[in-house]
Amino acid sequence: MAYSSLKPPALTGSLFEALSPRLFARPTPLVASLLVGRLVIVQQQDGSLRIDLLTETEAYLGAEDAASHARFGPTQRTRIMFETTAHWYLYFIYGMHTLANITTDKDGAGAVLLRATAHASGPARLVRLLGLSQHLHLGKPVAPESGAWISRFRFTPTRIQALPRVGIAYAHPKWREAPLRFVGEWRQSPAKMLASLLQRHDEQVRRLRVLPPHASPTQ
Repeated sequence: MAYSSLKPPALTGSLFEALSPRLFARPTPLVASLLVGRLVIVQQQDGSLRIDLLTETEAYLGAEDAASHARFGPTQRTRIMFETTAHWYLYFIYGMHTLANITTDKDGAGAVLLRATAHASGPARLVRLLGLSQHLHLGKPVAPESGAWISRFRFTPTRIQALPRVGIAYAHPKWREAPLRFVGEWRQSPAKMLASLLQRHDEQVRRLRVLPPHASPTQ
């Protein structure tokens, strides 16, 4: 069953209401920093929701960025980065992993990589945990209607560190060393904050069929 055949959850006034697409039109580093602390929500094929708290992101700045896929200009794979904002850009690497990005700053062909959550320590684990996929989400808007979105709600970090990105040894030192990875810090562990939040909203969690973040995603 495709997500397009599922009814999006009723989220008006909800804790899980979607972030406005307008936020993603801002400069990519700003978007990446503003996503830290928000909830990533993915509707599963049985209609339930899987949710986790974003703790780390990376900004990719488009054609000028020697670490970005956009550095080669528009291609069949990267066209979405040049044509959209607030859309899912997922790709397969090393023949075994899928990574999830959100397009930003259409004029600059930017994208934000979702690198870690409270329950996933890396970008590939994040994708598997939440049930994101190229088949279901690539090229789709970041919105409940597409089955995967980011919440307006945010656990505002006490601090965000801006650090060099990871896994881009091929890039010029200028870009390897650029502080474009954003890591949130809080006084309490993100996993505990999320668990407490869901407990406080138990009725809404049950109504929307929110699954524990550590549950195995529906395949």
